[in-house]
Amino acid sequence: MSIFGRLFGKWGLISRGCQNIKFFIQRGRKGYCDKDLWEMNTWFAKTVSRMMKEFSKVNISFPTESDTICPGYNEMSDEGKYQAFTKLTYHIGTLLEKSGGYIHVWEYKEETERTRAKDKAFDLMRDNFFDLWW
Repeated sequence: MSIFGRLFGKWGLISRGCQNIKFFIQRGRKGYCDKDLWEMNTWFAKTVSRMMKEFSKVNISFPTESDTICPGYNEMSDEGKYQAFTKLTYHIGTLLEKSGGYIHVWEYKEETERTRAKDKAFDLMRDNFFDLWW
């Protein structure tokens, strides 16, 4: 392939650079880009896992009562509730990170572990949804 083809071809450096700029602008405007739509599961797993881990580090409050965060939560001291809630949000982020999104054909042996991690993360998010952001 000629240097011209490498620079200006359909998948050349200039074309990819222009696409990356377009995607950057779309992410700034919409929060996602066209490329993210094709791999929404990967985007979700990467983005929300990072968000949950960051949230566990910067949150300044916690629910005063909950039946789903951990057993005995309502009887804990405020410090214990804060630690339990922080641990929960970090755990959700870790599980989503393990789920990883897109699965390649050669990774099917890990699929059950990844599926279990995804299911557990979504169960925890569902059970504690209003406690996470409300």
